[in-house]
Amino acid sequence: MEQQQQTSAQSSQIERGDTLLKQGAVREAAEVFAGVVRAEPNNPAGHLGLAEASLALGDFANADLRASSAARTAQARFNDALKSRAGAGANLADKEKTLCDRRKSAIDAWLKLNVKG
Repeated sequence: MEQQQQTSAQSSQIERGDTLLKQGAVREAAEVFAGVVRAEPNNPAGHLGLAEASLALGDFANADLRASSAARTAQARFNDALKSRAGAGANLADKEKTLCDRRKSAIDAWLKLNVKG
């Protein structure tokens, strides 16, 4: 029950961070996402939000690091769900992994064109 409450609280914080990013409050969004990652280090959405905020702030090294962390943690969750053979959990984890992979690819492409290239 406690884990479920923590996950629900982190989901709420991720939504808050996403809203702040859309509103242009990038530093505040970064702080929210950093709090999610501190509370739940294996939360791919927290790492991904922090990557997007870092990108908006021009912190390209951290954006790259966090995008990679998002993809890695999403893959780990997917693998764990498959091992436990939790059908719905594996399906949800697969969707989470796919989303993280797509957004990481977009961040990587942006970095390649604008920074690394």
